[in-house]
Amino acid sequence: MSVLCVVLAFVFVALLPLHSAGAADQPKTLKIGALVCMTGWFSSYDIQTGQNEPQLVADMINERGGITIKGQKYKIELVPEDCKSTLDGVSAAATSLAAKGIKFTIGPAAFFGRASGPITNRNKILDVLGYNVLTPDEVGPNQPYTFAGFGGAPAEFMSGINFAKAKFPDIKKVCMVAPAGASNKWLEAFQRA
Repeated sequence: MSVLCVVLAFVFVALLPLHSAGAADQPKTLKIGALVCMTGWFSSYDIQTGQNEPQLVADMINERGGITIKGQKYKIELVPEDCKSTLDGVSAAATSLAAKGIKFTIGPAAFFGRASGPITNRNKILDVLGYNVLTPDEVGPNQPYTFAGFGGAPAEFMSGINFAKAKFPDIKKVCMVAPAGASNKWLEAFQRA
């Protein structure tokens, strides 16, 4: 997810308006919101992948002088909000980031994207989800500002199939069992691959 966040940060910054030549001398700050479950049952996963990894990437970019787009230098500041491992917590965190004027967010992960999407899309905030199951209420035509950063079940399914083909070429059939039941009808295309 970290690499994708950096790539999308570059895309986001490229969309910023041009600045005067004198503005390039002073670095500006690009604030990226992070919808992270820092408390609750999902925090053991999310603190590492949704907060620590993106912060490491931001630190590495900043240590190298930040990023320069159209002559303007930017330093990245990660702005985390606690989603509290609940759908209501995700909604509150997304609302808080919108109130702060954040225009680019990463996260949340798991099935929590359906709670952030209505808020980030209504406020025209570009959002890159973490692990997700690619259901239409997470990523789809009604979520034009939301992007899949890591498609959970389909990505894991395809990597498992590729591994099985390479290591066990005589296998003829593979069955996937996943707790992401809501995505199963969207996985049908992968089942024929």
